[in-house]
Amino acid sequence: MAQESRYSSQGSYGLKKCHDSKSAIVDVIFVHGLTGNRETTWTDQHTKVFNTAARVNNLVKSKGFDEVYGDLLKQQLAARGDGTLLWVDTAVDQLSDSASQYSGPDLSSLPSRTDGLYCLGLLEAPPSMALTIAFVLRWATVAFRPLKIRELSAVVHFANGQPNGPEIEEVRTAIGLCRSLLDLSGVDEVKLAHQSTKAFLTDLNSPLLQDARTQQFHVDEEKTHAEIANVSISYVEHSPFHQSWWHLASLDVGTTSEETVVPSPDLLAHYPFIQYSSIYWPNHINRSPPGWVNLRSPLFSPGSEIRRH
Repeated sequence: MAQESRYSSQGSYGLKKCHDSKSAIVDVIFVHGLTGNRETTWTDQHTKVFNTAARVNNLVKSKGFDEVYGDLLKQQLAARGDGTLLWVDTAVDQLSDSASQYSGPDLSSLPSRTDGLYCLGLLEAPPSMALTIAFVLRWATVAFRPLKIRELSAVVHFANGQPNGPEIEEVRTAIGLCRSLLDLSGVDEVKLAHQSTKAFLTDLNSPLLQDARTQQFHVDEEKTHAEIANVSISYVEHSPFHQSWWHLASLDVGTTSEETVVPSPDLLAHYPFIQYSSIYWPNHINRSPPGWVNLRSPLFSPGSEIRRH
């Protein structure tokens, strides 16, 4: 039997009014599936905020807007969004970061398309963070599983010659600066926020390629697979894990043998990217363009101990 928490609890059936306004012109009704819940289904798991209307209310309160201004802002968002909740949600993100640019409820200067809002958010990020943002977007787009912040941080500093000194806050800040594009789970896993995000980042006709300032954020999937493959191979080669048989997969995958050594948590914490790199480098090679992966590295030498372990 499914857990009770997945369903509307007893005494909580029926309609629940989430928001009311004297100037309302339309009713919005949220309908969940059979295994849904009338509140948790529509609640953001990170902010614990219920639906887009509640996010707008929080924006109004956080900026100190009066009720009249708040109602006008809601009307403008509803009119500009034209029923597209993703546009409204992305616009709220934009306004939350830079509402000082908008002196009144007239939001006509906001781009009319969601991808335009994505571009605007990237353009307003500090230039000093652009490289880290571009890196996180690339890797989150093509990784074969959601990457954790500590894994991304380790890679950032490994590429800079600092394999054991990750600065997690740099990556966390980058994610926060493009929060409309990325989603950060409660266990610090990073993934794309929406399916439209991947199309925006990878399509050859993406608006990112139409502006020289945003071209660096466009993701070439094949080249990024090659980038991850090369970094993964180098990371494995520079780790101590090739010196013996190591059990690096999740503990519920396969079984250990007498020759297998299960690394200590401290050692894994010292090399946080080792599990992903040692498991997925062949997958990334398979999706890389010819000639983009260094096949002359020690991993591919005849009788390589690194590859054997």
